[in-house]
Amino acid sequence: MTRYTENEGRQGALNLLGTSLVHVRKVLDLIRNKDEKYDHLSEEDIKTLAEKDAEFQGVFNDFCNKATSQKLDEDPLITVAQINLKRKEFEDKCYPIVNKPKPKVEPPPVPADEPKVTKEEEKDTPMESTDANATPEQPQEQPAPAADPAAADPTSMELD
Repeated sequence: MTRYTENEGRQGALNLLGTSLVHVRKVLDLIRNKDEKYDHLSEEDIKTLAEKDAEFQGVFNDFCNKATSQKLDEDPLITVAQINLKRKEFEDKCYPIVNKPKPKVEPPPVPADEPKVTKEEEKDTPMESTDANATPEQPQEQPAPAADPAAADPTSMELD
């Protein structure tokens, strides 16, 4: 039964490892093309990504070769757990570098002649609503619509 489950799960596990490798390779291509999303990564980070990509590409190729030469009536040369372990190892080393946030750029300081409004002062000042649909404090009475439009306005008369 383990041969069957290993055979069924092996291709899916190899696909996940391959997807992770492709993702990092695409990031490396973006870095080579000077994409601003990754311009904050150091040379050491880029070197680490390239080395891990090459190392795990070799592991992936080895796993694929073993998987294709695997006979169904033999014990597995490589297990799904081994493939998943290598994928996790690869992702644990590369994804923190790939997902490293850009350092935040501090906004320019506010000139001294402008008064600073603190959050407490903002809470104390009443807010004015500019919303046209906002309900007024005292509702205005509107006349009920009449069935006859001429009856609604006594100043309008029909002229024949």
